[in-house]
Amino acid sequence: MARRDRGFGWVREDQEEEAREPATRRDGGAERKLAARLERLANTLAALPPSAQARLPVPEHVRDAVAELAACGPTPARKRQVLHLVALLRDVDLEAVDAALAGDTPHARLLRDLERWRTRILEGDDAVVHAFVAEHPAADAQQLRQLARVARKPDAGAARRLFAALRQAAEASATP
Repeated sequence: MARRDRGFGWVREDQEEEAREPATRRDGGAERKLAARLERLANTLAALPPSAQARLPVPEHVRDAVAELAACGPTPARKRQVLHLVALLRDVDLEAVDAALAGDTPHARLLRDLERWRTRILEGDDAVVHAFVAEHPAADAQQLRQLARVARKPDAGAARRLFAALRQAAEASATP
């Protein structure tokens, strides 16, 4: 004997295990909110400078669509390009994109860490330089001590040179 399968059709008793699961209801409000969020994100990405667009954690075809949208002027084609980009963004990890926009990328964390090291080196003594060298073996301790001594004097360029040396040492230590 056949029975009604939860409103989706008839199922024979010998096929009950193979019966379809009931369909879940669409949440139209959530879909509209997601579409609005993706549209705002698309416009935000298009407003970024090209150098920032190149660093986005998205596939190349999405990056190309962002560049095309940035090149569009206020024409009807812009709306179509926004909708195209929204469709592409549905398959992208939005948390990674939001983190990149917020500046919470590994590169930004490295720069903040190096900024803290530079402050500690300028306020401390040679022991802080040795602590940095212990953490980053590619660093040249003598060069860092010399740059720190010069940067403690009122010379604005020396602090930048110290930061550049710290960054170079950190990047050299990070690469195997």
